[in-house]
Amino acid sequence: MSIEDVFPKQAGMTRKIFKAKDTVAAAGYRFDDLVSMTSFSIKKMYAALRVDFPKVQWRRMVCNNLGSPKWTFHLTLVAHRSLYTRDRLAKWGMTNDTSCPLCDAADETIEHLFFLCNFSSQLWKKLLTGQHIQRHVMGCNQELYWAIRKAKANTYIMVLVGCVYQDWQDRNLRVF
Repeated sequence: MSIEDVFPKQAGMTRKIFKAKDTVAAAGYRFDDLVSMTSFSIKKMYAALRVDFPKVQWRRMVCNNLGSPKWTFHLTLVAHRSLYTRDRLAKWGMTNDTSCPLCDAADETIEHLFFLCNFSSQLWKKLLTGQHIQRHVMGCNQELYWAIRKAKANTYIMVLVGCVYQDWQDRNLRVF
């Protein structure tokens, strides 16, 4: 017979105390520090426990985006280079055809598919003109970087995210 069988509530409380002890130790406090404290700050404990992750540059395009959640999730995949484009599938031995299904002029890579492809670059150029932006269409990395650094309007970012999503949908319609 275990202690949990005899004192189920006390055993659960004991586990919580030991877990709290580990958490307090992870924050850099000792038991003596806690006993000698006259006041305790949850904010300071949280700051001690929080891990500092480097902020990614493209977070502004994903967080607080007015576009559809599907669009922003898709942009996250693009920014992480995690889409299953034909060049990635070919590296894994899943396909032999690496040509872009939108233009058949180059290999399908993330860089090519979203802004360098003739089909997507024409679409993006029209959308830029609609946003009153007069500049040349650049590659995927440069477009994301430009959006991060220069775009102040959420409408531009929403248009960018929608365009990237729609390009992927058009690509899938042609492939499947």
